[in-house]
Amino acid sequence: MLLKGERFLQNGIFFHNNFFHFCRMFWGVQTNYLTLFRIIPDAAPSTSTARSGNRKFQVMVKVLFICLGNICRSPLAEAILNHKVREKGLEGKIKSDSCGTSDYHIGECPDERTLDCAKKRGILINHRGRQINRLDLKDFDYLIVMDRSNLKNVKDLLRSHKLSHTRLHLIREFQSDAAHDDVPDPYYGEADGFEEVYDILEESVENFLNKILEDHKIHV
Repeated sequence: MLLKGERFLQNGIFFHNNFFHFCRMFWGVQTNYLTLFRIIPDAAPSTSTARSGNRKFQVMVKVLFICLGNICRSPLAEAILNHKVREKGLEGKIKSDSCGTSDYHIGECPDERTLDCAKKRGILINHRGRQINRLDLKDFDYLIVMDRSNLKNVKDLLRSHKLSHTRLHLIREFQSDAAHDDVPDPYYGEADGFEEVYDILEESVENFLNKILEDHKIHV
């Protein structure tokens, strides 16, 4: 007859061997139950370098560009930033989206003049218009607005949800010697208005991206 200590040891060995066999069958690799519960770093919606034990890993920086209808200015800004991110090999570290403060163009493609303006620079836009919501206010690290009118709209929305945001900016804050606070809305104008908007956004987004890289210590 086995003593209590011997029975405990025998049961432990039985459990370990069978569990080890199960792991080999299920995963097709040799492992053990200790490695299954190892904490592995994963990207999270945060804005700085996180730690897991003695390890560091870079988390995703999320940017939301905002205008009125989300078919002219903000989808162009989103596309410019995403294009620059791909060129620098920073996918997985920075991502952007765009939206409008109004519900005028939900589900619509961007304005054809916006698409043409981007396409001439080798930038493709894949976006459907949508309206900003409460989750956006909490989920994105940066809220970047095209003009003062929509900045007020975003502040009103934050106030209505009893929220605040420390990285709410006008996009032209990042343009050197900006002639105005607002990016003009080209919707009611001609194609040359979209060219002007592109030039403003190109410089502003480039400087904004450099600020992200510096603030979050992201190395290209």
